[in-house]
Amino acid sequence: MAAEADWCREALGIDYWQAWALVLGLSAVAGAWIQALDRRLAPGFARLLAALPVVAANLVAPRLFCRGTDATAVILVAFNTTWLSSFKALAWAMNRGALADALLTPAQFVATYMAPLTPRHDPPAGQKKGRLAEDAGGVWSHALNYGAKLAVMGVAVFLLLEYPDMPGVLQSLCLTWGLYSLLSSVMDGPAVLLVGLLGMKLSPHFDKPFLANSTASWWNKRWDIAAGNTLRAVVFDPICERRLVADRKVAPARPGPLLQLLASCASFGTSGLIHEGIYWYMTGHTTGGIWMCFFLAQVPLIVAERVLLAALRGAGIMLPNPLRIAITLTCQNQLGHWFFWPPIKGPVADQVIGNILQAHRDRMALLGLKSLF
Repeated sequence: MAAEADWCREALGIDYWQAWALVLGLSAVAGAWIQALDRRLAPGFARLLAALPVVAANLVAPRLFCRGTDATAVILVAFNTTWLSSFKALAWAMNRGALADALLTPAQFVATYMAPLTPRHDPPAGQKKGRLAEDAGGVWSHALNYGAKLAVMGVAVFLLLEYPDMPGVLQSLCLTWGLYSLLSSVMDGPAVLLVGLLGMKLSPHFDKPFLANSTASWWNKRWDIAAGNTLRAVVFDPICERRLVADRKVAPARPGPLLQLLASCASFGTSGLIHEGIYWYMTGHTTGGIWMCFFLAQVPLIVAERVLLAALRGAGIMLPNPLRIAITLTCQNQLGHWFFWPPIKGPVADQVIGNILQAHRDRMALLGLKSLF
C-alpha cells in the first residue's frame, strides 16, 4: 500500500517526529482540560459534553500518520490515544475508571490520561479489586521488563525474517509474541517515567501471558490488562450495575450469570469493533468481520471452559497446571491463526517489521553501534 497523501502528515507538511509531537501535545492539552473540569462538573451529562471534543480529536489522531509508511505509529496511536485515552475520558464522565477512582495529583491525572497505563488503586466499595490493587513494581522492575520485551521483539522479528516459509501456525505464534512485546514495551517505557518522576504506583498492564492457565485468565489477568480495565469501566460494569453513572454511595447489586454473560459479550464485541477500527486506520478497510469473530469466539470458549472444569472437579479430576497452560496457549494461538492473523500476514506485517527494524537501526546509530539486523 502506498502512503496516502490526501490526509496524513505529508499532506500537512510535517515530518514523522512533528506528527508525534502534535499527538502528544494535543493529548496533554486534553488531559489538562479534563483535569481542570474534574471538580467543577458533576458526573453524567455535563462531563460527557466536556469529554466528547476530546474523543473526537482522538479519533483523528491516527490519521496524522501515513498508511503504508507509518504502520507501527498508526497502531500505537490508535491503540493508546483513540482507544485507551478516549475510554478513560468516557469512564471519567460516568464516574468510573482510574481518572475517577484514583487519588491523583494534577500531573499524575494528566499522565494517567495520556499513558497506556492504570494507576494502582482500590476500586469503589462493592467491586472486586482484581489486579487494580496490585503494584506492578518500581523503576528498575519496569526498566528490566522494557529491556526483556525488546529482546523478545528482536527474537520474533529475527525468526519472521530468517524463516519466512515456516508453517503458518508457527508464524502466527511469532506474530503473537511480537505483538505482546511491542505493546507491552510501549507500556514499560512510560512506566519508568511515571514511577520515577511522578512517584506513581501502577497496576499490571501485561503479566506473563505465557502462564495463563485458562481463557478467562488470559483475558482478565494476563493479556493487555490496561485495555481490559477501560472495557470494564465503560462497558462491563455499567451493564452489570444497570446504570451508566456510578453512584459511590450505593454499592451495586451482584449481577446474575445472564447479565454477566451479556456484559462479557458486549465487552468482547466492543473490543472487536475497536480492533476493526484500528485495522481501518492501518489499511483503509476492515477485516470483513474476521477480527470480530475472533473476539466474540472468546465468550463461548470461556463458558465451555468453566463448565468443563467444573465437571472435572465434580468428578474429582484436577488437571495439572502445566497441562492447563499448554491447552490455553494452544487454543489462543489456533484461534489467532484462524481469525486474527490472516489479515495481518503479508503487506501489513512487512510494514510493521520494517518500522521496527528502522527504529532499531536508528537507536543503534545513536549509540554509535552496528545494527544487529
